[in-house]
Amino acid sequence: MPKPNELIEIEVPILPGVDWWFFVELISLALIFFLVIGILFWVRYVFWGSLKTQYLVKKSLVRLKSSDYKHITVEQCLRVNQLFLDAKKHQHLAIKDQEELATSFNQACFGREKVSCETFIPLLEKFLQALKQNQPNFSKLVGLSR
Repeated sequence: MPKPNELIEIEVPILPGVDWWFFVELISLALIFFLVIGILFWVRYVFWGSLKTQYLVKKSLVRLKSSDYKHITVEQCLRVNQLFLDAKKHQHLAIKDQEELATSFNQACFGREKVSCETFIPLLEKFLQALKQNQPNFSKLVGLSR
């Protein structure tokens, strides 16, 4: 028991501290998450878009070569024209190829006369070749090439 004139030392309760490691871990996990999401979107639009367009053009070529029709239907022509516009929009083609193919597709798809298969198949092959030439090379971007 303290004496009447003696002071008693009372400890003030300490406020709980801020857990800084929790915030550092949370922010680093959020950054890693957004980095992975960003890389996935980048790969999807850069690589997958080009490969998907190439696949659909090859599929159209196979259909046209195996068909017995002499002329291309409007639906087929517009479908391929939409593939060209998507490839142009997502920059899967070089600028000089875009200009050449744009005039060819405009004449073929929006001309007054129907387009024959003999005319349209080389146009599709040229489109496919332009896609392959401008296809991004993942190994060069990552640094795997020597």
